[in-house]
Amino acid sequence: MTLDEIFKSGKQFAKIAFKAQGQVYPMWIFETDDGRHIPITAPLETMVDKQRVAEALKTVFRKEKAVRYVALLEAWILETSTKEAGEKVLSELDIIPVREHPQKKEAIFITAQDKYHSKSGLYYIIRPKSGKPRLSRFKDTSTSQEMEGTFMDLLESGQTIQ
Repeated sequence: MTLDEIFKSGKQFAKIAFKAQGQVYPMWIFETDDGRHIPITAPLETMVDKQRVAEALKTVFRKEKAVRYVALLEAWILETSTKEAGEKVLSELDIIPVREHPQKKEAIFITAQDKYHSKSGLYYIIRPKSGKPRLSRFKDTSTSQEMEGTFMDLLESGQTIQ
């Protein structure tokens, strides 16, 4: 499976899971150097949970010789159109958590990575006042320069096969 293929399968799974459950539980699906595909889910309630899960994923990926993975994570996001607006929002986060910020958007973030490349994007979660929630069209964020976080770069050097 290529990086593009694992990314596409993550996008498809997110749509299916959201339609069935109204949410997507945190999930990583990784491919080993012998072609096995292994899914992992984990609860992420606190920053401590996130750090522990990230360290556990790195350990499992190393032990199982992971060569690529796709992650599906629900998240609150804040988007800005200028660097100045971004800096203002960042300063506000010292006072207001993202989940309480009036400009927040709910999304399912999907990222696929190997040692050399990454792809990312998201579905916005649209929650109408009445009716079932739904997902927006997929937004590719692979060209964004601001991609960082606890669950990025989980593979060690030398673990990717092409």
